[in-house]
Amino acid sequence: MELQGHLRSDEQLLWHGVPDQRVWLGPGDAFLIPFSVMWCAFAVFWESSVVAGRGPVFAEVWGVPFVAIGAYFVVGRFAYKRYRKGRTAYGITSQRALIADPRSLSDMPLQHQPVTVRRARDGRHASILFGTTTGLGRGSAFRNSATWFYANTGMDPLARGSSMPFAFYDVADPDAMLAALDKARTQPAA
Repeated sequence: MELQGHLRSDEQLLWHGVPDQRVWLGPGDAFLIPFSVMWCAFAVFWESSVVAGRGPVFAEVWGVPFVAIGAYFVVGRFAYKRYRKGRTAYGITSQRALIADPRSLSDMPLQHQPVTVRRARDGRHASILFGTTTGLGRGSAFRNSATWFYANTGMDPLARGSSMPFAFYDVADPDAMLAALDKARTQPAA
């Protein structure tokens, strides 16, 4: 995705990249995978028991959304996550961080913003959270909240009413990204 067209006249693009589609799991998956398997197994058990026992039509229909949600938890969220990553681009300019997809561009000024970096154990990928919010309770920060923990798990469509963190996820070659970030944050504001 092209970011040059989104630059202001007085800024330069220091780094650009995309989320690595090969990274499937994040910290939130340690809880979500067992939970989703249990949810889906129970929903399928319920629905198959009702159908096999020729239960009331209402009970058969009642179970369908729970099976669909379970299928999304187990498989669909990974497909959505891969789809979203394939349509996202990140950029760091001399003034701000950019997140672009085909329908929108989000940006955040870099000067005086708290930044949290989470490196993968192997050091080949990193995710960065920019800024904080008070949207989850007085004085709470995304980096300490369930929103940061469950962000980038494919559960984003279920959180449409709440604010998701402004973050770069699963970026390969994090050293180049972090060097650009340091350069942008240490130069004087224009």
